[in-house]
Amino acid sequence: MYSYNQLCSALDTVQDELIQHDFWDTKLSKIDVYWDIYSSAYGFQNFYDDKKYGNKGSITIPAFSRSKFQELFGSQYVSLKDILRHEYGHAFAYCNKKLISTIEFKNAFGGIHNNVELFEYNPNHFVSKYAALNTMEDFAETFMYYLEYSGILATKFNHPIIARKWKFISHLSNLKS
Repeated sequence: MYSYNQLCSALDTVQDELIQHDFWDTKLSKIDVYWDIYSSAYGFQNFYDDKKYGNKGSITIPAFSRSKFQELFGSQYVSLKDILRHEYGHAFAYCNKKLISTIEFKNAFGGIHNNVELFEYNPNHFVSKYAALNTMEDFAETFMYYLEYSGILATKFNHPIIARKWKFISHLSNLKS
């Protein structure tokens, strides 16, 4: 279970990491982060384009989730910071659609961002099993680890396919408008 103070502390850390890697900008700063009581997921995001209000997005982190409860029964531990890093990966993609819809993204991640095709998990191709769900999750998971490891490719991820994705993410801050 996460308290509001834990969320605020983790949020400060992750936003500092986004600033440090030059991902933080006006668009990302407009993404609201909410604390909720319960969800089945660790966290989730809502993004939509509204003609009246413009682009709007939010990230919601539940105090208690079914996913977090499953950790008591052997599921892999996921930190609050990693949940926020992952959700900010989705938010970055949403806020920078032009960068994510490039041929460079497709070459790095093996498909378009909105591809919902499941991949076969291979630890030499994906940073996690969850990343193999689809291209969107692959990007968000790789973005999460990029922030967690301060942009330095960890030895366990030092495979050409993962390195190509890592390199794409490292160049994103230079490309954003």
